[in-house]
Amino acid sequence: MRFCLECGGKLETLGGAKWSSGVILYGCSQCDILWEAHICSVSGRGTGYEKSDWSLAKWKKYYGK
Repeated sequence: MRFCLECGGKLETLGGAKWSSGVILYGCSQCDILWEAHICSVSGRGTGYEKSDWSLAKWKKYYGK
């Protein structure tokens, strides 16, 4: 995932979360959205995207980058 599904802005890759379940986090600084990309652990293909319950600012506050 390279661009935000809301505004089209460029996303920053934040890394993996819940590797066992295949979730990779992306953040949009324009929208303050934290996106979760769900990846199939067998094929490595993306299975969908959804907004996290957390904002990007909140994630950075606790896990900072």
